[in-house]
Amino acid sequence: MKCLAYAGVAVLRACRVARAAGWPPVETVPLMQAIVKLPKDCPPDTTRVWFVPDDTPYFYWLVPESAERGALGIIGEDGRDTKRCIEKFLEKKEMEPLEWQGARIPVYRKWVPVQRSMGKGDVYLVGDAAAQVKVSTIGGIVTGFRGALHQRCCRAGRAMS
Repeated sequence: MKCLAYAGVAVLRACRVARAAGWPPVETVPLMQAIVKLPKDCPPDTTRVWFVPDDTPYFYWLVPESAERGALGIIGEDGRDTKRCIEKFLEKKEMEPLEWQGARIPVYRKWVPVQRSMGKGDVYLVGDAAAQVKVSTIGGIVTGFRGALHQRCCRAGRAMS
């Protein structure tokens, strides 16, 4: 088997490839982050997590990026509500956003077959493009690495063990 096409890392680019190969769109949810000054009581080697079920079924996080700054974020279900929630949370924690970051990220709803034939080749979806994320956190680093391993094995013409 020879891989002639591969979709995986960039969700938007992969979605175009997936649609061309006949896959349905992947459902996404909003992720918003504010880059903030680290609070004095937050060591740069410590990540914080807050659970606020009224705001999100997931959690807020504060991940230090340096000794001075960190990313405070949330995954929501609706873009406007998510922005309102993070703004309220920042105000409550007395933090000011230095910059904003945001994206739509895939959410797992059901298993999706990851291989389809297209023309004379095969297309494989992995990682975010196939909504291969953890249901609890929407995180995709482990599944992304598994997808990359699968892709490497595919290109080498051998099965993944």
